[in-house]
Amino acid sequence: MQISKLFIYLFVLLFVFSIVSSQTITGVSYTPFQYYSGNNLTIAGTSFGTNAADVSVKLAGTSATGSTSAFCLISEISDVQIICYFNGTLLPTPRNSVLNKYSITVTVLQTPINNSTVIFSYAAGGTLIKATLDRYIVSVTGNNFLPYSKYYFTYRSSKFYPTNESTSTLLVGYPPKSFTTATGKVLYIQDDVYATISTQVPMLPYIESLSVTTFNVYQQVTLNGYFFMVNTDNTNTTILVNNGANTYTGSITSKVDSTAVVTLDLGFTSPQNLSIVTLMGTSNQINYVYASPNISGISQNLDALEITGTNFGFDPLLVQVTLGANNLTYIDGSLTDNSNMNVSLTQIIKVTLPQVYSSGTITLIANGQSSNTKELNPNPTISSVFPSSIKLSTETTFTISGTEFSSLHTVKIRDEDCLVQASSTSTELYCKLTTPSQFDTESVDWEVDIIFGGNNVVESTTATFEVVCENTCVECTLGVCQDDTSNTTSTSTTTTTTTTTGTTAPSTSSSSSTDDVNSGIILSGQFSVLFFGLVTLITILF
Repeated sequence: MQISKLFIYLFVLLFVFSIVSSQTITGVSYTPFQYYSGNNLTIAGTSFGTNAADVSVKLAGTSATGSTSAFCLISEISDVQIICYFNGTLLPTPRNSVLNKYSITVTVLQTPINNSTVIFSYAAGGTLIKATLDRYIVSVTGNNFLPYSKYYFTYRSSKFYPTNESTSTLLVGYPPKSFTTATGKVLYIQDDVYATISTQVPMLPYIESLSVTTFNVYQQVTLNGYFFMVNTDNTNTTILVNNGANTYTGSITSKVDSTAVVTLDLGFTSPQNLSIVTLMGTSNQINYVYASPNISGISQNLDALEITGTNFGFDPLLVQVTLGANNLTYIDGSLTDNSNMNVSLTQIIKVTLPQVYSSGTITLIANGQSSNTKELNPNPTISSVFPSSIKLSTETTFTISGTEFSSLHTVKIRDEDCLVQASSTSTELYCKLTTPSQFDTESVDWEVDIIFGGNNVVESTTATFEVVCENTCVECTLGVCQDDTSNTTSTSTTTTTTTTTGTTAPSTSSSSSTDDVNSGIILSGQFSVLFFGLVTLITILF
């Protein structure tokens, strides 16, 4: 019995030994490793079995960065082949050292098989084809950017990363709006494994937006964009702004956000766009349009029209004023004087008016754009002034007859305001004025003016007025009645008479004949007394 058991043990031992001795590694193959991703390793041999749970594959070796070991996870197994994969980051980086020889150990049923030594190599890192700056977006085309999330850009000491728009052949990045240093044009494409790629990419300034896009002829505007900070020491506080005709200096208000403010006395220029000029070059162009001219008021004189408003421009040759279908001729204005425009945008232009015109619409055209319209009253005419006579210190209602009167007209007579009455019509203006308290002549010539828009005389005539007294006055001098001894105007007078009863009673008369009778009686009494005295003197003497 004991001999039988010994025989069985010996048989099993010989069987296991035969199996183990038949397990061999005949070869190891792989594709060049991608450092950041899983890498397949194919091991050829014999007697591996088919149960992955009974088999393990281990890599072990030493490099300049230290000892490294990793298990290769089995994905497929057969008696003659094992396919497994492992993460390349467990190995030294390609840029740090050349890999030493690595041993591959396959263990079956906890029994190691003979080792196979392999020297690994890596797939190539990312390669550059082209790097461009589109507006403010960096695009790098190339190959083997795997995975792109491990790459980053460095430009003037500022680091930024690819976006999720990137692929293994395209890296897309958004640089900061400004950089910590201003020197250099080199863009570095880097990761922590492969060699750094460098290329020249000038970061040209870029205008992203304007605070306003409809400009007045004198306009302050804020520019927003990228890469305004491009002087050699990164301390600049100004930029140059070009609008195609002139160059202006703008003030940088934020270095971090690349914003700047510039004031432009533009006038009307073509083309209508702005760009920034820096040491790196000229930015993109961003378009703007001009606001339409606006008429805020008109003042009408006898032969000229003054127009006040905004956005007329600075060149009279680019301004046209129309009255209906008629073009009006430019006389003068403040178009060429923009010294005060930073305080007020108001401009003034004067044009001639025809001697005769009817109602019409005023329009101003500047730089091809039409303004709002204003209605111009036609020239009024005066045909007569009533009354033709006036009295001293009397509130008099004058009637001015004519045509084309309106509620916008006022009246002055002898340069004094004559209050226009609400009952006035388009053919008759009624106004009230108190006459002076004295005159130097028996008739006066007074100027009668029709006023429009403040103090602008639009029609004028000279009217002759006779200075008169009350209708009952017989003798009138310079408006003062001369019929009584006191040289007062003719009014009721009061006299006192004596009655036979010795009492006095008032007697009132307004007749000049009664005054003559009384005067005659007084003179007759005085003559009788004189005659009596003369007779008495002769009697005494003789």
